[in-house]
Amino acid sequence: MEPKDKELARRIIACGLTKPNHWIKGTVATIQTTAQLQVDCGHLWRNPYTNGEGGILWTFVTTETGPELLPVLEDFALLGWLVAEIERVSQKQVGVYQSSDCPTWWACMDFADAEQCFEGASRIEALTAALEAAKGAA
Repeated sequence: MEPKDKELARRIIACGLTKPNHWIKGTVATIQTTAQLQVDCGHLWRNPYTNGEGGILWTFVTTETGPELLPVLEDFALLGWLVAEIERVSQKQVGVYQSSDCPTWWACMDFADAEQCFEGASRIEALTAALEAAKGAA
């Protein structure tokens, strides 16, 4: 996971994505579910719970501050969580599209209002910007 991706994952967690109950010792994360599961750095784990955040894929990575459990940004369950959370907070539907003339992605809650459209280098980044704005306005 690239440093910019780690920062984006942290922004998503700051927006309210709940990390699984876990603790870290050395290079192993122990995740508490109905049983304890140990995950080594670089491995993936999918949250089985159905609390609105179930099914999200997590990875245990090394970071500049030590090992950390972060969501996998390419995960479609994370994409769904972001859309659902934006719509819950803003009470507006969100649309995501890629610009036809450049590689930019847009997440828009009101296509007629440019201030309700948020840009990103990826779908996840655009949706994260939209969620940050929605939570800031709430």
